[in-house]
Amino acid sequence: MSVVGLDLGTTACKAVAINDVGEIVSKSMLEYLPVKAQSGYRELNPESVWDSVKKVLTKISEDTHIKDPAKAISISAMGDTVSPFDKNIESTYNSILSFDTRSTAEADFLKNYLGKEWIFKITGMPVHPTYSASKILWIKRNLPNVFKKTAKFLCYEDYILTKLGLETPAISYSCAGRTMLFDIQKKKWNKKILSACGIDDNYLASPQPSGKKYGEINEDVAKEIGFQKNTSLVIGGHDQICGALGGGAIKEGSVLDATGTVECLIVVFDNAIFDKSMLETDLCCYPHCYPGKYCSIGIVYTSGAAFRWFRDKFGFEDCLEADKTNKDVYDIITSKFSFEPTDILFIPHLSGSGTPSMNPKAKGSMFGITLSTDKYDIGKAILEGNTFELKLNMNIMESIGIPIDEIKCIGGGARSDFWLQLKADILGRKVVASEFPDAPAIGAAILAGYGVGIFSSLEEGIEATSTPNKIYIPNIKREELYKIKYEKYIKFREKMSSFYG
Repeated sequence: MSVVGLDLGTTACKAVAINDVGEIVSKSMLEYLPVKAQSGYRELNPESVWDSVKKVLTKISEDTHIKDPAKAISISAMGDTVSPFDKNIESTYNSILSFDTRSTAEADFLKNYLGKEWIFKITGMPVHPTYSASKILWIKRNLPNVFKKTAKFLCYEDYILTKLGLETPAISYSCAGRTMLFDIQKKKWNKKILSACGIDDNYLASPQPSGKKYGEINEDVAKEIGFQKNTSLVIGGHDQICGALGGGAIKEGSVLDATGTVECLIVVFDNAIFDKSMLETDLCCYPHCYPGKYCSIGIVYTSGAAFRWFRDKFGFEDCLEADKTNKDVYDIITSKFSFEPTDILFIPHLSGSGTPSMNPKAKGSMFGITLSTDKYDIGKAILEGNTFELKLNMNIMESIGIPIDEIKCIGGGARSDFWLQLKADILGRKVVASEFPDAPAIGAAILAGYGVGIFSSLEEGIEATSTPNKIYIPNIKREELYKIKYEKYIKFREKMSSFYG
């Protein structure tokens, strides 16, 4: 028998099935496109995501139903993104994606009305339009007709679990922790914040611990996608934290770098930490999907997204070459980069800035181009800028007493030898990358296996699914050159930030 981890990201859903000894027996992936909305808005159609989910699960079923029928499904889901639904769980408006910052005024209202220090001590979240609370309040204020028809505000874990068969929507503590509505120590919705957003807890899913079996798949859905009718549904977690679980980052001080559309530097704590310096630098604290643990993340909002932007705007010939040679287009692009530092400073704030000092008004900036600059210099500078942002976050975490000796890497960026070596050179740390970089789906599969007793502990699941690592050591010469360039980057960043308030 097998268990399935379903990973719901910003641009694609992936599913991985593993058997009881941790071997991957099937995997499937399907991309979906954001909805074209007005300038500055970032949305998804929930029904199109649900259709994609059914297709990837159907592929998993085709591969497993004879030899390794799935016994359970658990979900790793993007955080912060929220969608309004009617009583039949049909959408009343598109999903508002995490890095959509239209709700800046609503975030300011919550900060002024409740106090940013108070909100942080309850939710572990620094006030920001990224989080679900601000988006819900935006819908109430700006779309009254939508709000009137809405019975539930759900994130993607609880939405897809409900579509799969849960009678009562349920959400993991870690996904609930991304909403800025959740008391992370009492493990329940905070009524005062709910009231400020104009809702009560009936609008939200029931918070539950990760790894808990919470229901079974709907018989009609099971028939449609080819799963057994008694397949269990197990509570999963936030995608970044499922990735940490899949990558084995469960002990205090463990550090994981997850590079996808958004890049996150994840650090694990034994207890919730509400350090003032964390609030001042917009670092959060919320539940891990490992019982009793907490975590913080540094965020680069448009890391993979910035490199994808480069591919789409500058990489036409590289895409043609990829089609002809059947090679990965990003490998083709990076093969034309120089290992030496570029002369360009690139700030990757293409959808506002992440941590520290999350600023939705920030814009991307480039400095240092000349007539001799070519497109590959620009592409390399984008990767440098992303990694400088990562270094800035890492330095802050170390300043509050978090030791960082090595960094484990997962996600799409962990497939690039060039980018991983660049990270080692800029960060000055050993970088360890999993041979199988889709750790969020693996983490969800581990939770599914634990929920139905295939794994007696999460540690057993981690050990069963562990893969060989590739190790990247800093090049001493380039590390010294990048130390100099990093100082220039910080000065440039500070100057540019003054333009956006």
